[in-house]
Amino acid sequence: MYLMAFAGLMWFMLGVTVRRKDTTVQVCAKCAYSLVGIDQPLCPECGRERRLAGEPDTAGTISHIIAVAIATTFVAILASSFGPELVYSERDGVIGLNRTSQPAISFVGSAQRWRFPPRDGHPELEPDWIRFGQGQHQIEVVRDLHGSGWLESGTRSPVDADDVMRALGVSGLEPAITDVLTDSWVHGSIGSVQSPFSRPIGQPFAEIHGTSSGSAQTLLPTYAIQLITWILAVRRIWYLFR
Repeated sequence: MYLMAFAGLMWFMLGVTVRRKDTTVQVCAKCAYSLVGIDQPLCPECGRERRLAGEPDTAGTISHIIAVAIATTFVAILASSFGPELVYSERDGVIGLNRTSQPAISFVGSAQRWRFPPRDGHPELEPDWIRFGQGQHQIEVVRDLHGSGWLESGTRSPVDADDVMRALGVSGLEPAITDVLTDSWVHGSIGSVQSPFSRPIGQPFAEIHGTSSGSAQTLLPTYAIQLITWILAVRRIWYLFR
C-alpha cells in the first residue's frame, strides 16, 4: 500500500534524496585550508595531495527536495483510493408482547470492520454492539471477544436476557431478547417483519424494522504520509544551512 509514497519517504530517511551538484572552490578537500594562489601539489596545511573541495548547489538541492515532496504528496493522494476501507452494518427493531398494551423495547445493533484492499459491495455483518431502550431506561452491550456472550459496555460484566429486562424494568420478554442476543441478524429468525396476526396474543417477539450498511475509506494514512514527508523535507533543507 502506498508503495511509491513510502519509497519517497525512504528516499528522505536514508539521506539520498538528492545528489548535490558541485562546483569547484579553492579549499583543500581534507582540511578546508585555502589554496588560493598556491600551485604546489601538496596542501601546505595537512600535507596531503592537493584536491579541491566541492561547493554544494544549495538552491538546486532545495528545489529537488521540494519537487520530491510534492510528487510524494500527489502519489499519496492518488493512492488513497486503494487504502483501508471501513465497512459498517446497522439494524434496528422492536421487542414486545404480541397484540398487548405492554410498551415495546427498541433495539439498535451495529458492527464495523476494516478491510483491505477495498472491494465493491457492502457486506452484512453480525452486530458487535447493541443498545436496548424502553422509555427513560437503556442498556448497551458489546460482544465478548473472548467468549460467546455479551458484556455490559460500562462495567464489562457478563449480560444475558434477564439482566437486560432488569435494567429496562420489563418482564416476560426473555425469549425474544435471547433471540436478539443469539440469533443471526442476517439470515435468522429476526431477519424480517412478521404479521402480528400470525402469532398468538401475548407471545414475545423480536422484529427488525430497518437495516443499513455502507463503506467509507479513511484518509488518515494519506494525511500521515503527507505530514511525515514534509517534516522530513523541511528537516533536510534546514540541515543545508547548518
